[in-house]
Amino acid sequence: MKLKVNFFKSIFKVEDLFKSDLPEFVFLGRSNVGKSTLINTLTGVKNLAKTSSTPGKTQSINYYNVDNKYYIVDMPGYGYAKISQEKKLYWKKLIEKYFTENSNILMCYVLVDSRYDIMESDIMMIEFLSFLKKPITVLLTKTDKTSQSEVSKRIQKINSISSNKFIIQKIIPISSVNNKGIKDILLQIKNLLSA
Repeated sequence: MKLKVNFFKSIFKVEDLFKSDLPEFVFLGRSNVGKSTLINTLTGVKNLAKTSSTPGKTQSINYYNVDNKYYIVDMPGYGYAKISQEKKLYWKKLIEKYFTENSNILMCYVLVDSRYDIMESDIMMIEFLSFLKKPITVLLTKTDKTSQSEVSKRIQKINSISSNKFIIQKIIPISSVNNKGIKDILLQIKNLLSA
């Protein structure tokens, strides 16, 4: 069954943050990790989230309303060097306020590129979410561009870090090219909504 998805709003400023009336599923990741492409694949709406070859394209918190049942929330990409320090600090403030004052988050999806070891900025984001006791699922993206053994190595590495530092509920290898893992994410969302 096709989802009814609409762009709801973009938040650029701390003072524009609002208390939503629906559960939220938040997507985070380094710039260029494939966040916008994944959101388009999950919703089945081709140009819903704007994709770009230029890192740092998402410069706001973007809300998408799904079936009037929940929001998919697209966060600004992190770890991109070519953004001014002032902008980075502002985003940090915006993101921190969003997470610390939000009790509607059912899952934080942290996207990690499966072609590389998990990066320091990813670990810092997971630690921050863990500190706030937010539920975390790691999505290993772009698995169509690497081997199964490399993907397994990445999962092992994340699990070894996780057992010492934080709790990750699940790791899902995904690809927006061949739809790998897409059903798993949608099923997890469905289960969390009916829990």
